[in-house]
Amino acid sequence: MIRWRAIAWTGAAAFTAGAAALLVAASGRVPVSASAGHSAPVAWFLHFTMRRAVQVQAAEIEAPSLDDPALLTAAVPHFDRQCALCHGSPREDGLPTMGGTTPPPPALRDHVDAWRPRELFWIVRHGIKYTGMPSWPALEREDEVWMLVALLRRLPSLERTAYEGLAGAGDGCEGCHGADGSGSAFVPGLSGQSRAYLQASLDAYAEGRRASGIMQAVASRLDAPARTRLADRYAANPRPAPAADCVQPPARWQDTDAPLPLMQRCSDPSAALLRRSRARGGLIVREGIPGQGVPACRHCHGADRHSGHPRLDGLGAAYLAQQLALFRAGVRGGRHASLMRHVAERLDARQVADVANHYAARDAP
Repeated sequence: MIRWRAIAWTGAAAFTAGAAALLVAASGRVPVSASAGHSAPVAWFLHFTMRRAVQVQAAEIEAPSLDDPALLTAAVPHFDRQCALCHGSPREDGLPTMGGTTPPPPALRDHVDAWRPRELFWIVRHGIKYTGMPSWPALEREDEVWMLVALLRRLPSLERTAYEGLAGAGDGCEGCHGADGSGSAFVPGLSGQSRAYLQASLDAYAEGRRASGIMQAVASRLDAPARTRLADRYAANPRPAPAADCVQPPARWQDTDAPLPLMQRCSDPSAALLRRSRARGGLIVREGIPGQGVPACRHCHGADRHSGHPRLDGLGAAYLAQQLALFRAGVRGGRHASLMRHVAERLDARQVADVANHYAARDAP
């Protein structure tokens, strides 16, 4: 009897509290204006709740090494165009009007050290409700999110001149791909690719058939004629020199079906080991691996390739290995995604590195 009475009292209290909340909302007197801000207790409670949620939900995330300065090549131009308006940058403060939001976006140079890399990854990837901080447009592209985290960790010490050099002064393509379209370790070279491949790639990004939080933001703003002009422009450029960098075998290639967070470049490779890696990669490119069901790469990416297939010669090793990881996980879209997933699933970690290292050091045939 006492138990049922307690349940009845609890239900009545809950109903009364709900009705009171509804009456307060219906009164129209709730302070929802951004100019009103939050009271100190409410601000503390909301920040405490957000911080604890991020800490707990990011606790199992394993951060990769983020010390490679090449990671900033793609991160800085995107940050400068998409994030700096609210959060400021080494070049300038954020827009003054953003100070009138509730809560105002933090100046990241002053606050980023308070967060662990895994927590920054969680925030950039998922965003924060009721703050205006959006989630990453392509949640499956964890590698891109880690690039942004690499930049955020460097932001407090990044000098203005270095930041401006990385941000670039050209259009959205030149900022990441370079004025000559040669690309970098983590960014593909565009010059010398076929017009058909470049056009198909831009169309896939614009239409959401190929995931990238960076490229979708660029391509979706271009109409079809603009995408065609860009494809024509870079297809006409001369092929850049080989990247000649190298990537280490991905440590967890066989342990997970998810895309690896970020490929790691060689820090100080032995010349002999690198030569052997490139030689093994060249054998796969020319002959494939019949015992693993892997065809020769040259059939699609060689000198007589179909114009819809990209040229791989001279592209960054880290970029090439990352694309294989994305194909393997079923994340990488594009016209030939199903075929490439079939290939990537049959390569082991060393073979991925070998093929990437071979192509990165190779001149066009």
